[in-house]
Amino acid sequence: MEGSPTQELSAIEIDAKSKIINDIFHEYGDYSPSDYFARKHVHGLSEDFLTKHSIGPESKLIQAFLTWVRPKRIKAIYANNPGKESTVLGIPIQNFSLHNWVDRQHQSYHQMSLKLKSNGYPIFQQFVCPKAAHNMYVCPPVHKNPEIAYVKQKHGYHCSLYDVMELYLAFYDSLYENVSL
Repeated sequence: MEGSPTQELSAIEIDAKSKIINDIFHEYGDYSPSDYFARKHVHGLSEDFLTKHSIGPESKLIQAFLTWVRPKRIKAIYANNPGKESTVLGIPIQNFSLHNWVDRQHQSYHQMSLKLKSNGYPIFQQFVCPKAAHNMYVCPPVHKNPEIAYVKQKHGYHCSLYDVMELYLAFYDSLYENVSL
């Protein structure tokens, strides 16, 4: 799963045996001043887009996700550094750390998700946000490490569904990283 539970939330359900995508969740909450950090540093969601396409306040976004996830026979939920998400959603989420931003840009899983994002490909036949949805940062992404800030600025704002796809591709890569053919 990926995103800020206060603004945009995406998740992919993967079949444990086949590792194939079964389903996805991708919704938005209302614009809120509490989503400032995510708007400033992460997904750059337009207030106009959120006003038109949101399913309601943060509580409704959280409830929609929990309604989606509850009937599924899930063995584990993974996210990249899920501290806030686990707390806000009130469910255990295991950390599946991606490489740091400087190293990540060279990983095959990142390059593939970037290609998907750049070409606007749908994920599991799901509508992916138009570029107009993610058209604003309050200011460019910042980070105490200038190299990381540069990489984040270079890749720009984007739909959290591409982030969760990147997590899926990284997870898939990790299954085979120590296998020799």
